[in-house]
Amino acid sequence: MNKNKELTNFEKDYLKKYNDLNESDYEDYFHLSKDGLFDKVENLLDDDIQILCEIDSNNIGYIESIHDRFIEEESYVVLDNNKKLSIRDNYSYSLVFNSNKNYYQLNIQDKFYEKLPVARNNNQ
Repeated sequence: MNKNKELTNFEKDYLKKYNDLNESDYEDYFHLSKDGLFDKVENLLDDDIQILCEIDSNNIGYIESIHDRFIEEESYVVLDNNKKLSIRDNYSYSLVFNSNKNYYQLNIQDKFYEKLPVARNNNQ
């Protein structure tokens, strides 16, 4: 548009997608805790929305189910290839919608560590 140049196909696609957004469009979710991820994945699966799990690069697959066992303090997803991957408390996760392929992608976004108090021995 500047200096009589035409928009590229990428720019046209971008404007086409984002000029017509409404409340029913899919959202992306970032920095989800284990509990937040559990709730969101459970809701998406209930709505028959596919989620490609990429939290382990050696085991990538679509999520069949998610489990949170409070007593055993174990949370995991079961993939379509029958692999079981743990969901951990010390990670934050992201769910990003892939609009070209119509599914969500689950990734680890960040890892954090709990600071442990260290006692100093002043008797030296």
